[in-house]
Amino acid sequence: MSAILLGHSGENGAVRVAFDLTAFQKAFPGGQPLLLVRRYADTTAYPAPLTVEEQTAYWTVGAADTARAGYGQCELQWYLEDGTLAKSDLFDFLVLGTLKTDAAPPDAPSRRWFEAIRRQLGDLSKLTTQAKENLVAAINEAAKTGSGSAGSAALRVSEGYIQFRNGDEWENLIAKSELEGTKGEPGEDGETPTIGENGNWYIGPEDTGKPSRGAPGAAASDAQVSSAVDTWLTEHPEATTTVQDGSVSVEKLGYGKHIYGSKPYFCNSVGSGAVSYGSIGVVVPCKAGDTIYCNFNMSPNGAYQKPQLLAALPENQYGAIAPIGTIEKDDTTKAYTVPASATTAKAMYLPQSFNAIPAANNGSVEDALAWINKTMGTDGKWCAQNVPFEDYDAWYQTAQAELFDIDESCNKLMYASLYQAVSKLVGAKVAVLGDSLTEQSACSFITSAYNDRWMENVLRDTARTGDDGKTYKGSGWFALIARKYKIKWWCAGHGAQWWYSTTERPNGATAMVRKLIDGTDEFDYIVLEYGTNDILSGYTHIGTAADEASETATTSCGAIKWCIEQLQTRFPEASIVVILPNIRSGANGEAPATQQAYLDAVVPILKKYGVRRVNMAEDSGIVKSMMSTDGVHLRWPVVSNNITYYTNDTPAVRKFSKCLEAELLKA
Repeated sequence: MSAILLGHSGENGAVRVAFDLTAFQKAFPGGQPLLLVRRYADTTAYPAPLTVEEQTAYWTVGAADTARAGYGQCELQWYLEDGTLAKSDLFDFLVLGTLKTDAAPPDAPSRRWFEAIRRQLGDLSKLTTQAKENLVAAINEAAKTGSGSAGSAALRVSEGYIQFRNGDEWENLIAKSELEGTKGEPGEDGETPTIGENGNWYIGPEDTGKPSRGAPGAAASDAQVSSAVDTWLTEHPEATTTVQDGSVSVEKLGYGKHIYGSKPYFCNSVGSGAVSYGSIGVVVPCKAGDTIYCNFNMSPNGAYQKPQLLAALPENQYGAIAPIGTIEKDDTTKAYTVPASATTAKAMYLPQSFNAIPAANNGSVEDALAWINKTMGTDGKWCAQNVPFEDYDAWYQTAQAELFDIDESCNKLMYASLYQAVSKLVGAKVAVLGDSLTEQSACSFITSAYNDRWMENVLRDTARTGDDGKTYKGSGWFALIARKYKIKWWCAGHGAQWWYSTTERPNGATAMVRKLIDGTDEFDYIVLEYGTNDILSGYTHIGTAADEASETATTSCGAIKWCIEQLQTRFPEASIVVILPNIRSGANGEAPATQQAYLDAVVPILKKYGVRRVNMAEDSGIVKSMMSTDGVHLRWPVVSNNITYYTNDTPAVRKFSKCLEAELLKA
């Protein structure tokens, strides 16, 4: 960008510079501009007054701003209401020196013209600063009224000179370099402007009387917010928001799933202290045209045996309902579409069974509600929602709703862009392959029944109360990530496996990769957690980078090369992430010597293929005290009712998860 020309030194009010504020106001609404100016040879900047008109700020350049000829700088800053500097832009400007001369022109015609100028102006060396600032105007006037014909001695700047027109030719009058004034004495150190308690700008202890920000603007109307959101959504069609009462609520995120959950409901009065019989099921919001998915069969007993349409969401979790219509039950698809004609429908009741609240409760509403929630469960066991059940549990969406609520004071567009930043990971399909660290600690359930399959219903966390009175949750290191980003994932974890498969170890990485590449499923990410058993089994079979890539390789290096090549060929768009081992099996938590030997051999191979790596030994912060006592595994034992179980509610699992999550977000 070229420098802004402010004119000649000493000029006052001759130039008005306009700054476009549109980009600042769009990115950071409600801010105010501040202009800092540093002239040529100044060491500090000072605030200059601005006039703001709609989307433009104007700087009227004064004599103080042009007092020094040469290049300077100005910085347009954008401050938020709390005084935070949000953004700034830096500009160069140029102040030209005024003309000076003490030499005569070389030829007679020019000399006559030049002498006419001298007669009118007098001794140029004795001109004051005020006179010098009008030098060019005086020269032009003299040229038009002196010995030359009117206008025949016009001036221009060309090839580094001020030139005058002598007939048909342009002659040099004076070099631009000679217009620069002599360098003055260094100025005293200036003071950085600050904002005082009264909101004005201060230079040192002196109140300038200039407010640091303008009067607060009017709050954005719904229409203005809606317009801003609509503009963003046009550029980002993967996210949908709605505006109501000055706030934004998210109905859909990148992949278009609704944030609606179901709520247990009992069709009778409660709290009487007597046995209460009634239909128990769930109520879910809906409107005409919505399809509601359910994960249970309709009740075969009681007054309600099919979905009931309601004109409003009930205020309580119990009581009589007033249906405005019904939908025929379909226990096969469990999908119920609200007719387009049901324009007044606001909710749907889905009956699950006919139950009785026992008389054993103390008759309080709280006790009855506790029974309702316990019977239906709040962990997603019984639920309905208007997204496919096989994708996400309604309880999960209900629990996440708090994260999606937006306060009026929040930056709506910043919120929307937050999801844009992680949109690739949200709703992704991921394959997780590994050894016992995956089998035991990747998901919520510790059982081989969950190996080599899609993880169904594992967004719901599990919990167990130990004999120590503490409650331990069961989510593993990838389940934590899956729940946060609503990931659909396929898991294959087998203990004691290497990178390569053998008769004794048939479920190594090569065998699991073969399952993926021969299958029909597509993946956005593939996570490989292997190497721990390769290290613990000795160095001899780790191999070298020279080993050939082969499905029947007998070294870790050969198997790794084959796995990566096959995955990159079969899933060219997928991001592959390899988790490197973190073994702390030494008496003091030190790693075995073969761990570093393994890393030295394997990491260069992964770099060659451009594969992302998670170095758990260096980056996770996991030490032996956080792990199982063997210094290898991540889970801890928990005794409940004198029976020993194992939990993934450990520092090692959480740190393992966070370290992997950080790499996935970069992939």
